[in-house]
Amino acid sequence: MRPVAPVLVLLLFQQQDMSLLLEHAAPPSRPVSTLATGVSVVEVEVDARTRSMQTRQLYGQSPFVTPGLNALMSWGFAVPAGVSSARTSVTFLFRSPAIYPVPIPPLAVKPWTGSPNASALPQEIVDPGYPPAAVAEGILVLVIRINPDGNVIGVEKFSGDAVLFAHSQNALKNWKFSPARIANKPVSSSAYVVISFVRPT
Repeated sequence: MRPVAPVLVLLLFQQQDMSLLLEHAAPPSRPVSTLATGVSVVEVEVDARTRSMQTRQLYGQSPFVTPGLNALMSWGFAVPAGVSSARTSVTFLFRSPAIYPVPIPPLAVKPWTGSPNASALPQEIVDPGYPPAAVAEGILVLVIRINPDGNVIGVEKFSGDAVLFAHSQNALKNWKFSPARIANKPVSSSAYVVISFVRPT
């Protein structure tokens, strides 16, 4: 019986979502210099002992990088129990004021290093468009659940307008990620998506 217990613990450990848990998040400011659509992807890693946070910019162009990085400085994350550090990705989608979805080319986002452990990273993004009957604008912060195949299997609203969230869910389920890895094995994980909506003009 004794040899079985460590194996069971290891299997449970490998199946656990090892992503960072979001505790609080301030929405980013929209870049004032453009009304174009832009994307920024950041990987965040937190040390469980020191609570120190590292951010790594993996994708993005000016002026869309700075608002996301500035917002992340005030975000709070928790590390899951039993691990020394955890990581996740945060994807910022700043929508143009277009009512229809804007095509976004594939991102080909790669991990910062060749580590055997990596967070899920977006590869294909689908712009949700703007809900035709809405008058709201603002920023959604969303929790995305991703399976080992890189498919989105769940979307939850962390903060933001309910109408914008309801309109966004179908598009987000069509996003595609490179899956998170632990010891080079694809695993289920969580990632975060921030979408900035501007009312169409």
